[in-house]
Amino acid sequence: MEMRGATRFNVLGAGTIEFDGAEINCVVHDMSILGAALEVSGSRNIPDHFTLALRADRQRIPCHIVWRKEGRMGVEFDWVA
Repeated sequence: MEMRGATRFNVLGAGTIEFDGAEINCVVHDMSILGAALEVSGSRNIPDHFTLALRADRQRIPCHIVWRKEGRMGVEFDWVA
């Protein structure tokens, strides 16, 4: 059963997770107006709130983590709240 509040689209784009002066590369696997699924190594060291920088269009989106699995995480964009 689909639990997301909006349809997500496959993206497969490069991004950067930014927090406290640190930058961690990630791959954006799918995305909607509400959030995205990210592939990233070492997701345990990433704080719950950070900025996602999208390389393709240079957007910077504040977000927070809603789920974590080994190598992947789901985020919700904070402009939704």
